Amino acid sequence: MNEFFNYDNKFFRALGKLVDCCILSVLWTFLCIPIFTAGAASAALYYTVHKVIRNDKGYVFQTFWSSFKENFKKATPVWLIQLLVLLIVTGDAYIMANELKNGSKFGPFYYFFLVVWFLIVIWIIFTCCYEARFVQSRRQILKNGAVLAIVHLPQSFAVIIIFVVSVLLYLILPFLGFVLPAVVTIIYNRIFEKIFRQYMTEEELEKEQFDDQFSERD
Repeated sequence: MNEFFNYDNKFFRALGKLVDCCILSVLWTFLCIPIFTAGAASAALYYTVHKVIRNDKGYVFQTFWSSFKENFKKATPVWLIQLLVLLIVTGDAYIMANELKNGSKFGPFYYFFLVVWFLIVIWIIFTCCYEARFVQSRRQILKNGAVLAIVHLPQSFAVIIIFVVSVLLYLILPFLGFVLPAVVTIIYNRIFEKIFRQYMTEEELEKEQFDDQFSERD
């Protein structure tokens, strides 16, 4: 019985992680409402999941807010560029969907724009996770996000499948929105960290290893 009420046991640790995921998901959702802040919010979400949820460093609110402020100037222009591209392709897909419905010969182009739409979503996800972990110029972030998505096609496929499943889950069970963003990001973190480590320097890898060995909250 004493073991059950020990706050360091697996049950309370898991419960604490769940609460952290809920707080983080609500923070991310709230800061995505203005739309133009979604890029910085998503980078902060990934960073906080990596540091707090997975490695027990710091606290959710402080880490998320600090990362959001730090990434805002860098991530916002990157996100707005990608958002513009996404909106253009979405508009083209909508037009072609109507053409397809009306039996136009241009209708089949809808499927082309649909594929392009998903490719852009993959690019956006790769970019958000990448800029959360590396300090580079906006041009490099946009370029490297695209390159990584192309080079690591199996992971790109997994990323878009997870995205689609999470959207469907939210549409079926909206209350999952209180935890789904953080949970999905935890899965993404496992995928992306294996990719990122392939491109990190020895010094960066040693620092990561040191941090992992002493992963405890301040």
